[in-house]
Amino acid sequence: MLPAFSYARPLHLKDAVRQLSAQRAVIHAGGTDLLGCLRDGIMPVDKVVSISALEELYGIRETNDGGAIIGA
Repeated sequence: MLPAFSYARPLHLKDAVRQLSAQRAVIHAGGTDLLGCLRDGIMPVDKVVSISALEELYGIRETNDGGAIIGA
């Protein structure tokens, strides 16, 4: 059984950072098995923050110095 927690799906990176500053907040991103960990009691969580709607984190971009930024 899953514990009780709040869920946020911010649309802007600044809001996501603010949401994640809450005590016992965790990120939910593609490919994570967070819900399984919560169900199994592996970590205590009060808030789950999804970053799936943050367009700033989409895709792969080249930086000016020849590096790369790989989105979530």
